[in-house]
Amino acid sequence: MKTSKNNQASRTALAQLPFGAVQLNGLQGEQFRAAQRFLLDLSTDAMLKPYRERAGLPAPGNDIGGWYDNFPTNWFGRGFAPGHCLGQWISALARGHAITGDAAVKSKLAEVVNGYVLAVSPKFYADLRYPTYTYEKLVFGLIEAHFLAGNEEALAALTRAQLLRARCNPRRQDEWLVRTDNRVLHLRPFTAIGDESYTTYLTTTDWSDTGFAA
Repeated sequence: MKTSKNNQASRTALAQLPFGAVQLNGLQGEQFRAAQRFLLDLSTDAMLKPYRERAGLPAPGNDIGGWYDNFPTNWFGRGFAPGHCLGQWISALARGHAITGDAAVKSKLAEVVNGYVLAVSPKFYADLRYPTYTYEKLVFGLIEAHFLAGNEEALAALTRAQLLRARCNPRRQDEWLVRTDNRVLHLRPFTAIGDESYTTYLTTTDWSDTGFAA
């Protein structure tokens, strides 16, 4: 069956709706608001504590507990994956602001990003169990902080994280990852897919010092 040029021109391509164009009601809305309240109430010092400790910086505040802490462990105990979900929390704040426009959420996001910039250090990745997983989540979080919440400092943080990642290269061939779309894959195909290079490309114009250039 032939399709006329007029019919082809009239088709509308699918596009992602802006976060603010969707209203969450019922249980989903309650869960969203509860998650945002949790992140607003969570101590920024506690969120940054494992990064500051591993960088050798003053690290005030209480430990969050569980896997997140900077604590020696052999397997699945406290300190199993220090700082592993900071990038996801940054994403959640960025998306929360995009949905609600809440100034308090934007302020909290800025506080976390500003603190992370000062704590970026190669010491963080030394003997880290999941370096690429943690890095990938931070990259996506910082990108979303910039594009969804207009946080300019996030680009500076992303650049520092990129340079650090290229120089200390904390790759482990036994590391398994969960991508943003929740597909589980091994480090080798993950690297081959080029996700890191793609996200870097989105926000970087000069590749010469990042270590990701082909």
